[in-house]
Amino acid sequence: MKHIALGLVVLLVSAGAMARDAKHQAKAAKPVEALDYWTPKGQSPDNVFTIHGSYWLHYNHVTNFRLDELGTRDGLHWYLDHRLRIRPVLHPIKSLKFVAEFDALTGQIAGDTTMVGADVLLWPRSSNRGYKQAAFRQGYIEWLSPIGMWRIGQMTSTWGLGMLANGGGDRESRFYDSRFGDLVDRVMFATKPAAPFTDAKWAQNLYLALGFDSVYRDENANVRDGDRAYEAIAALFYKTARDFLGVYTAYRHQRYAGGDKLSVTAVDLYGRKYFDLGWSDLQVAFEGTALAGTTNHVVFLQSPNQVNVTAFGFIQRTTWHIKKARLTTKLELGFASGDNDPSDGTVRSFSFDPDYHVGMILFPEVVARMSARAADRVADPNLVQTPPKGYDMAATNGSITNAFYVAPSVRWQATRGLSMTALILIAMAPARIYSPYNTAANGGFPVSYRGSTGRYLGTELDYGLTWKLPLSQYLNVALGGDLGMLIPGNAFNTSQGKALGNVYKARARFDLIF
Repeated sequence: MKHIALGLVVLLVSAGAMARDAKHQAKAAKPVEALDYWTPKGQSPDNVFTIHGSYWLHYNHVTNFRLDELGTRDGLHWYLDHRLRIRPVLHPIKSLKFVAEFDALTGQIAGDTTMVGADVLLWPRSSNRGYKQAAFRQGYIEWLSPIGMWRIGQMTSTWGLGMLANGGGDRESRFYDSRFGDLVDRVMFATKPAAPFTDAKWAQNLYLALGFDSVYRDENANVRDGDRAYEAIAALFYKTARDFLGVYTAYRHQRYAGGDKLSVTAVDLYGRKYFDLGWSDLQVAFEGTALAGTTNHVVFLQSPNQVNVTAFGFIQRTTWHIKKARLTTKLELGFASGDNDPSDGTVRSFSFDPDYHVGMILFPEVVARMSARAADRVADPNLVQTPPKGYDMAATNGSITNAFYVAPSVRWQATRGLSMTALILIAMAPARIYSPYNTAANGGFPVSYRGSTGRYLGTELDYGLTWKLPLSQYLNVALGGDLGMLIPGNAFNTSQGKALGNVYKARARFDLIF
């Protein structure tokens, strides 16, 4: 089941947080794992006013696979999504910045719809409304004072590789769309704690950040639904233009709209190291998170008042860029803990943030849609008068959960504007896959969405092609297409061993970046 504590919002101090350091770092080589989306030329961060943004229109076609052992299908063969995101920034003086960002249009504008998961999903496909997910994302003031940087207002929250906290920014060649983003109302202060005492280089790159958040929206809380979540956070990290090593702790206290409570502490370690080998670049990055706490949003027979939360996950990523060949290879390993005994009073399942994906079918389509169906079944009014507590947490929303995966990929920059990407994803579940309805029908022994006890999730093959074309100094277009095939593992078999069958997905992408 989906880990109830995944939405912990954590702190990021960006590379430009301390303006005094920005100038001498500007000429440093950009790390090969940079996550910033492609930005047009001609918009200098030194301008008094800038406005960036993007509009994308993406078509998706997916095999309409069976969601349970009964052969239920949700009817989603194809859908067309779009999003217009605008980010104006006012920078009247060097020490003061006003930042805003909003999604003016976001949602599904055409295609199939379904009521499966309509009450539990963060992105339900129950209607064609191209403005359904529109939102004001950011509106904050950033002030560089003599003693450090202050940032106050509503903002996105991202840390590390985005496994735990993810602002939902656009990323290239990831075979998926960022749809959500953690939004918080935050007061944050960041400073260099050792700088007043020494001029040593390490002291100029050591940062301490403290903050307090009121969560506006993430995958576990939404102010509009009546949830209230607050966090106290602290981070200590060493950062240069290329390298990073930091640790943060975040304590979250949440009261759900129905009165249930959650108290969880997260400790996250993130680092990256860049090596310039002359003819090639190498970057090694990792992120690991441990969660501990309690909640009564989900309860079990053995623990009717509250349950403990103990979970962990990690990512390790190695990226090697061969300069003259314009070739980038990447190897990613990931782990999210599962729970072999989901009724013993301790929740051990960990889930990545739903905006962190690997591949385009297994987790965002197959597991997401099967788990949404599983949540609907356990809350069926024909079976139960009142749905069990936390039943909505069965829906993964596309998150990577209860999984160990290996994902090698290669990207070739064929010409200045044309790039090709290929990825292989191999995944298995470290613990038995838990479908609440089927597990209850099986006497409490965990079984999967179609009745299987297998743990092999499958092998996925993805291929993508992207062509970027500058239309002007301030406007660029990107066209692309992706093809994917999932060979499902025995985790998706029926109890009689009947396989799910291959699942295919095709995407067509049109992006404008300004």
